[in-house]
Amino acid sequence: MEYDLWVDESGDFGKEEKPSLVGGFLVKSGTLDHHHAKKILEKALERDIEKGEWPHATDVPKDKFGKIIMSIISQLKSANAKIVVFENNESKVFSNTAETYLNVLAEGIIQLIKENVVVDKSFTLNAYIARKMYKPNNGDLQEIFPEEYKKILSKKIKQGFVRRNIKFNENYLNIFIKSARTETELFLCDFICHTYYRRENKLSISEKEYLAKVSSDDYYFTAIDTDNNKYMKELIYRGSVGKHYSNGY
Repeated sequence: MEYDLWVDESGDFGKEEKPSLVGGFLVKSGTLDHHHAKKILEKALERDIEKGEWPHATDVPKDKFGKIIMSIISQLKSANAKIVVFENNESKVFSNTAETYLNVLAEGIIQLIKENVVVDKSFTLNAYIARKMYKPNNGDLQEIFPEEYKKILSKKIKQGFVRRNIKFNENYLNIFIKSARTETELFLCDFICHTYYRRENKLSISEKEYLAKVSSDDYYFTAIDTDNNKYMKELIYRGSVGKHYSNGY
């Protein structure tokens, strides 16, 4: 089965006073396109929008934000989408912000693929990722150029599979770099990222409860795979679990 993953990011991926994250949604390919995403955003905002008028989540007042994101998430759920969050919960920082970001993103994609391939060997992920600007140490703002972006990210993902002693299948993943200024799907991701990054002070108690209630089947991964069942997951992934159980493990 083929799936589309759309993700943006929140945080500076630097000092990590507050854990940075990558977030968005996962949906079966062909079930949610640009026009559907635009309708979701317009219904949540209660107004028509055109290109150039896309709102950013950071600009929405606190008293209006909760209602908007609850509508977005409810509509995504109606489209059978799942919310996806890769959070640098351990506040691990690498040599620069770009390196930290790419590691969080790669680790999240690895865990997402692993979890889905366990139940669907034909799982293929089309990852649509927002273009990334970053500031090198004591430098000016720069962009990770798309081809370099794809090359570095692909390498990190493949290395992550090797570290786990798991063979990487090229059919698992297709990477596309997109602009958050033009892709409506990424504007939805902007709201999702901001929701989780600012959830402590941007949502009411009832909104937090709603988010917890509807997110039970969503995907949340940290930058380091700390799951207590990690070893068992990988045995299942490699089809070795029966052999290990028969040996008394």
